[in-house]
Amino acid sequence: MIDYYAILEVPRDATIDEVKRSYRRLARKYHPDVNPSPDAQERFITITEAYEFILRKLTQESTPRSSHTIYE
Repeated sequence: MIDYYAILEVPRDATIDEVKRSYRRLARKYHPDVNPSPDAQERFITITEAYEFILRKLTQESTPRSSHTIYE
């Protein structure tokens, strides 16, 4: 199983702001236009995937679910 929190170097209880800050820092470091290493693009893709996963999870947790109540 992939540990997206480890990839972004944030704790499991990180806030959305902490996740965004870490993503921006790592994205700048590993962006293929900036980093000439051969694995930079792969690393950048992995970092982006981790960011999207964690952000989706955090926003779903903070959004209250509807009760699907039928109004008459």
